[in-house]
Amino acid sequence: MKDSVFNFKRYKGLRYYFLFLTLINLIYLFIETSRFQYIEKYSLNGQIQKEHYQYISNLWKMNNVLVIFMILICLGYLVVLFVQKNKVNGIKHFLLNLIFCIVFTCISYFISFVFTIPIGNLIQQLVILYGTTIIVLLYYTLNKIKS
Repeated sequence: MKDSVFNFKRYKGLRYYFLFLTLINLIYLFIETSRFQYIEKYSLNGQIQKEHYQYISNLWKMNNVLVIFMILICLGYLVVLFVQKNKVNGIKHFLLNLIFCIVFTCISYFISFVFTIPIGNLIQQLVILYGTTIIVLLYYTLNKIKS
């Protein structure tokens, strides 16, 4: 059990990768929830005044920056993973990324239910994580078949 999937002490890169992704996802969910609550509070008969629209637009821009940052982190770690060609790290990355995606999807569904926010807005940032998970799975499956 010493070398379990959750032994982050040996894998610093993996530890920082998931720490940053967790922080970014939590901030993203907070901003998205705040944005929808703000819209609900200040929309008058479906109309939003200019100053409120500017605030909502700024929140949307912040979330876009977080998504871009998340994409860069995922792609950067994916490149490092493929350059190292370490199968153990790749398998751990796949399993942890899958667990991470499932957990944050469940958290997003819960937030969607509690605050009546569209689920698509809460999980759209996870698409890149699901994509990298599938890429890692395909890469290691093809390597297993090839060798």
